[in-house]
Amino acid sequence: DSNMLIERMNLEIPYPPKLTEELVSYLQYWGECVLSSVQQVPDNGNALFLASCIDHCVGLFSGVQGTTHINGYNVTAVAGDWFWEYDNVPHVLIDDCVSSPLPGLPCNPTCNTISQDDSA
Repeated sequence: DSNMLIERMNLEIPYPPKLTEELVSYLQYWGECVLSSVQQVPDNGNALFLASCIDHCVGLFSGVQGTTHINGYNVTAVAGDWFWEYDNVPHVLIDDCVSSPLPGLPCNPTCNTISQDDSA
């Protein structure tokens, strides 16, 4: 997300983003690394809400209900259900971006992503 890429790693991403071949390649690499990393977490009751967004935490905790969703669920519903052990909603939700026109790039339609319109 933007916090790691821009603030921590000093990657220059103009806003709105203009996709160069180099930027697309790096963002795809970054996304693959994140997915590879979270797949190493054992499935022993952990919860995970991994929305494919470029912005850091935007739409996750705005008021009681977050505006970023994965498969119709927001982080508030998932975290609350997991914490209180209600087991009414899935506790591991990861954007797969399978149908994304830009594979490997942030794709969640409920948060700030990167679109084909951003191409340079």
